[in-house]
Amino acid sequence: AANVRAAPDKNSKLITTLNNGQKVTVFEEPNGWIKVELDNGIKGWVANNLVR
Repeated sequence: AANVRAAPDKNSKLITTLNNGQKVTVFEEPNGWIKVELDNGIKGWVANNLVR
């Protein structure tokens, strides 16, 4: 599982959690973070070492 956060910062607000194998749309990957959109439309940031 990986935490989806409101901003590309480990201390920012937790929005939701990704489950293993869950598909997301990737928008950008600045400075060790990935901006993603989940199937339900939620957008947020995930640390890039937590996803592949």
